[in-house]
Amino acid sequence: MIFDLIQLISGLIICYSYIPQILKIHRTKSVGDVSIAMYILYTVGCLLFQIYVIHLIIVFGTGFTILFTNSLSLLLSIIMVYLIKKYK
Repeated sequence: MIFDLIQLISGLIICYSYIPQILKIHRTKSVGDVSIAMYILYTVGCLLFQIYVIHLIIVFGTGFTILFTNSLSLLLSIIMVYLIKKYK
């Protein structure tokens, strides 16, 4: 239980770290030196991790907090890729 809470809190902090960058890009309409390659690789990594976590849930019945926070990270990284492509 304590490790689920730690994972949830850490995952939410990681997800929250995207918000200032997304807001800045949206506000300024500029992506400057933001690397699209990094965010594409990160998005692919999140997607593959999502597949693994779904496997864990199906086979072992565990990993729901990881699924939740990784889904948020995946969504936010997709938003970043979209914004970089839009404003590049």
